[in-house]
Amino acid sequence: MADTSVTARPGGLESALRARRAGGVKLLIPYVMAGMTEDWIEVLQAIASAGADAIEVGLPFSDPMIDGPVVQAAGLAAFERHPTIQGLLDRLATSLRHEQRLSAELSHELRTPLANIAAEAQFAARHIQQTQDGRVALENILQSSTQMSRTLDTLIAAARAELDPRRATSDAAACARAAAAACAPLGSGGE
Repeated sequence: MADTSVTARPGGLESALRARRAGGVKLLIPYVMAGMTEDWIEVLQAIASAGADAIEVGLPFSDPMIDGPVVQAAGLAAFERHPTIQGLLDRLATSLRHEQRLSAELSHELRTPLANIAAEAQFAARHIQQTQDGRVALENILQSSTQMSRTLDTLIAAARAELDPRRATSDAAACARAAAAACAPLGSGGE
């Protein structure tokens, strides 16, 4: 009889998380119920900004045998909004596309003028006779543009980054505060 078993290989995110865990890094992976509040996308963004290693996004479905009271309450809150799975996934995809477009626009809008400033300063420093003060000013412009370019590279890389297994810290308290603030209306019985 032929072997019909399937061996699943972890994807990029799972592989990165496993590598970090194997390296002794403690991971923070909060759970957020899609649609639990009207602003659940902003909740995801706040948790990600606070340093979560990954975020598990749950779809509204209730299994009282498995779900605890907090997950059940989040699921019920989501159900009250009558979401569709497609609608929830569309909101998530729209948010991700917006982030990617913003990164691309920032890259273009900031890199091009910065490269022009550096090129003009280099040209002037090499080809135009300057006073000592003029040379110092051009050197300062070149140093500042190099520093700004490195800062821009860092910001753009951070905006586009996928999980890096070498990233070693998360702010669990900040993630917990963001999640608690988002869930506060659920605990008070109102929104």
